[in-house]
Amino acid sequence: MKKKLVLSLCLLSLCFPPASFADSTADSAALIEQLQAQIVLLQQQIQVLLQKNHPSSLDCPKLTYNLYFGLNDTQTEGQVTQLQNYLKNDASVYPEGLVTGYFGPATERSVQLFQTKSGIISTGSPDATGYGAVGPQTRVKIMDNCANSTVPPPVSSVPILTPSPTPSLIAVPIPAPAPSIAILQYEKLPVPSSTLSNGSMILYRFKARVSGNATLNALSFHIISSGASVSNLAVNSYSDPSFSQQAYSTNPIGTQSGAISGERNEININSDGYPLRLYDKDQKYFELAATISGKTLGASVTANLEGLPVEILSGAVPVPSSPLAITSPHSSESWQFDSFHTITWQGLGITPSWVYVQTSDRIGSYPVVSSTDKNSFFWQVGHVNCTQSGGCTTIRPGNYILLIVQGPERVSIPFTISAAAQPTLQITSPDEHIQWVSGHDAVIQWNSTGLAYDQNIDSITLRDATGKEYDFIKNTPNDGWEHSIVPVVPVGSYVLMIRTNVNGQSIIAATKPFQITFSPQVSQEKLPLPTNQLSNGDVILYRLSYTASSSDAVVGILAFTVTTQNVSVANFRVSAYEDQFLTQPYSGGNPVATNLATIAPNAANVPISLEIKTDTPFIVPAFGKRYFELHATLTKSGGPASLTVEPYASALGPQVLSVQ
Repeated sequence: MKKKLVLSLCLLSLCFPPASFADSTADSAALIEQLQAQIVLLQQQIQVLLQKNHPSSLDCPKLTYNLYFGLNDTQTEGQVTQLQNYLKNDASVYPEGLVTGYFGPATERSVQLFQTKSGIISTGSPDATGYGAVGPQTRVKIMDNCANSTVPPPVSSVPILTPSPTPSLIAVPIPAPAPSIAILQYEKLPVPSSTLSNGSMILYRFKARVSGNATLNALSFHIISSGASVSNLAVNSYSDPSFSQQAYSTNPIGTQSGAISGERNEININSDGYPLRLYDKDQKYFELAATISGKTLGASVTANLEGLPVEILSGAVPVPSSPLAITSPHSSESWQFDSFHTITWQGLGITPSWVYVQTSDRIGSYPVVSSTDKNSFFWQVGHVNCTQSGGCTTIRPGNYILLIVQGPERVSIPFTISAAAQPTLQITSPDEHIQWVSGHDAVIQWNSTGLAYDQNIDSITLRDATGKEYDFIKNTPNDGWEHSIVPVVPVGSYVLMIRTNVNGQSIIAATKPFQITFSPQVSQEKLPLPTNQLSNGDVILYRLSYTASSSDAVVGILAFTVTTQNVSVANFRVSAYEDQFLTQPYSGGNPVATNLATIAPNAANVPISLEIKTDTPFIVPAFGKRYFELHATLTKSGGPASLTVEPYASALGPQVLSVQ
């Protein structure tokens, strides 16, 4: 911006007639001295305006740290202040222009606006994409801007006019008013009580004083709650240190009704509808009030205005004085991918913590646990972004930084995630000392290494002593346990097998043999037949019943083995009934099993056998009874004829109840 010097001939002609120059050389010299003083003042004002619009190289920061929310000058060798001094030169990215030495929400928003304006990044978050954090790309852009900035040359001095015995025209500058530079300062004040209790409380107090005239910008508060709900936030202003005389026409000057509970919050409260003016040498007093509810033992609330110290209000548990520190893993320690380790730290135990894993350049950031009130977390190494349903994202082995955020404090250490070992499965239950019962509850437990939590177990089966396998469970998560009902299988010795596949490699685990028995809660009984004579036509070959005691009993698959000699048998059918008179069919309908094969006599007169099985397993309800009968069509041949029937219940084992 250039200031024009205005030549005012009329001013000279009106104020200084030519005769006055001839009358006194001393008066001319005095006038020249006054004009020169005005010229010097105008040069200074022009220089201030030029510097405001074209920052000099002195405003360019020398940044070597990655700067992000929560850091201060002590941690960064003054680089937060350097960054704020640079950003405030552009009111479009840092309208607040505060230089506090603390990287708070206003500074984070300013960095985001700078990154968007410079084409670096415009979406995401500081932890995920670097949006709002000063990393390598942002530092390079600031350096480029500084290198390409043009520092305006100093305003050349105006020649000093010397007295002349004859009248002369003199260039007279009209000075502009000196710019008013307001300096706004904040100071934290004590609250009436730091003991947290339910009801209305003062969370924070501070004083604002100004040199020059200023308008108070939006107030940015940081609030963290643990074990209590914070709502009805309101900011009141006063003109006296006793907080009794309101400073403006109404209180509160800003409100926010949303509740806060168990998480980090940044609350921006604006004055409601009118500007808050502070005049030169003015002082105003402000307090943040809220309603506390649901306070539990050990609850706490921390609050602060950006750039000012934190106020901690706590319940029955005192705030420990130990600083925030990570105790496990140790610096540069290596943890194997997919293994289980406990992350531990010490700090403000009443304040929620956030745990992140960051890439070594701090550009990528992945949440491990959010808002935990504990000082430890049992972690499956390499699994991040886990949801409540159990789904997680995995990160590759490599060098990382473990970051823990607790209130305004942050601590981080480097560590390494090493490659996982060869995937393995090991079944811990059942073992050879356990006995399962068909139809009863059973728990399967296993350990795995090198397998992700969301890796599916393909199948869990039971294999009997002959090598026959029975399906049990399919496609279950690799969470280390499964609760299920023992399938109905023949009584005997079994091996439990777990199978999965990792990158084309089959992983199999098996137990030692253990026993599966039937439930002792059921009894079986052979029932009489209408006739025990073999005759041609439709004949009832066998009748029996099963009775349950005080609990449901598993019968399982019911089978009949029929052996004949000199008798042709066909059209086998098994029917089930719910009453002793065999008139109320089983709810599933009859017949419950059929076999259309025919047993025909052979020339060698050798006995021939055939098995008939029900289609589904049966369960007898508590104190109930079920009835079954086997039908077939008989055709006798010449010579002695015989027929035997052997019933078999898969849950009870073979039982030869009679021979007919």
